Amino acid sequence: MVLVVTAMPQEMEHFPKEIPHGIVTEVIGIGKVVAARNITLAIERHKPDFVINFGSAGALSPELDFGEIVLSKDFVDLDFDLSVFGDPIGQNPAGKMTGDEKMLCLAKTEADVLGIKNIAGRIGTTDNFNNDPAEKLALHQKFAADCDEMEGAAIALCCALSKIPFLGIRAISDKPKDKDKLEFWDNLDFAAKNAAAVAAALARKLI
Repeated sequence: MVLVVTAMPQEMEHFPKEIPHGIVTEVIGIGKVVAARNITLAIERHKPDFVINFGSAGALSPELDFGEIVLSKDFVDLDFDLSVFGDPIGQNPAGKMTGDEKMLCLAKTEADVLGIKNIAGRIGTTDNFNNDPAEKLALHQKFAADCDEMEGAAIALCCALSKIPFLGIRAISDKPKDKDKLEFWDNLDFAAKNAAAVAAALARKLI
């Protein structure tokens, strides 16, 4: 069983409506707390062998362009800091927030076949939608994250605690140059379509 989740209905609507037996989809909501609660309930309900989270993200790396995919090599929680105790900044000692290596390799192959530019990178998770170019650059430099979104690290940690292989697939919907101009809605469909295509191809390989 492969569980495929998104934060928003606007992202899930780009996932194929007719899916093979063995793939289930859920919209689990926006933000770390909501995502953690709902992915835990979904895992209990469906008992999946794999979990895929796809959706949109904001670019932190200046090298990324609209619609390009970041496959989760690992996650960092941009709001979490226990470095005063010697722990790595952005990492929760409860579990490793990493993408599954096998799933990442399969996803990269499928993205290449689809002709969608992609990288294996670090995804940052925060409860704040950040539209300030200066702040985004600072986060990129501090955490070495390629993009930011609002659920992935929480989902990754829940999957790690449940010992379920997980991968995040995020496509770039915004890379602000002006904090007063919001690009997200203009590019959401394009980003979600690309991320959904890769997620669907990966899910079919896993069943």
